[in-house]
Amino acid sequence: MGKGTIYFQARFTPYPGTFNLEVEEEASLKKLKKVKEGRGIEILPMESGFCSARCYHVLVGDKIERAMVIPEVTGYPDSKLEIIAPCSIKDELKINDGDLVKVEIIVGKKE
Repeated sequence: MGKGTIYFQARFTPYPGTFNLEVEEEASLKKLKKVKEGRGIEILPMESGFCSARCYHVLVGDKIERAMVIPEVTGYPDSKLEIIAPCSIKDELKINDGDLVKVEIIVGKKE
């Protein structure tokens, strides 16, 4: 993807790395699949070696409104979420690896 592309599309400079989540509930996996079938915000790579992706607006822990990134690569796990934010989500929400986190996908928001 590339940091410059994310800044241009998401309107913020992302904190290094992504906040990765594993969706385990079957009902949540079905909802996520429907969202992934939608268009999202297309992010095209600005440099070679990066992949295209789609972003969706999300609310993490009822507190942080940011972007869920779905890389467009073959074999990307259906149950994986990657979230970008301008801050460390773990620090902001005071959470640790393995903690449950609520993520709401905001449908219909445009920037």
